[in-house]
Amino acid sequence: MLDFLKLSFIKKDIDKPQQKNELRGIHPEKKQSIIKTLVPLMPKSRQQFWFDIPTSDTVNDLYEEPEN
Repeated sequence: MLDFLKLSFIKKDIDKPQQKNELRGIHPEKKQSIIKTLVPLMPKSRQQFWFDIPTSDTVNDLYEEPEN
């Protein structure tokens, strides 16, 4: 049994998850594809987001085709 409301438990230093301070970004090829095909169809007020979004080569793309 654990009494987490006890003052001695509250004062203990509990390991907290580390906060990530870097932007995740999207894969550069995906960004270029969006800029090429979708950005021309968007209103001007929405386009700058896609030009400014960060990129990363290490991102796992959820929409990537599975390799066979």
